[in-house]
Amino acid sequence: DKMLRKVLYWTSKDQILKQEEEQSVSSLRFIVIELIMLSIVLHGWLKYQVFKEEDEHKVRFSRHYNK
Repeated sequence: DKMLRKVLYWTSKDQILKQEEEQSVSSLRFIVIELIMLSIVLHGWLKYQVFKEEDEHKVRFSRHYNK
């Protein structure tokens, strides 16, 4: 009876550990996906800023030389 109780205890403990591991893996995966999406958004925003500045410089340049 004691042996059976120990076996049940360890199997339940093992299941709990497996569940915790799966949860941490899924949350890690979620964090990685969020970081990738954030970096894509930031990259796009930075590109937009650079192009916007280049356009402003082109406008200033053309105004300066087309007087």
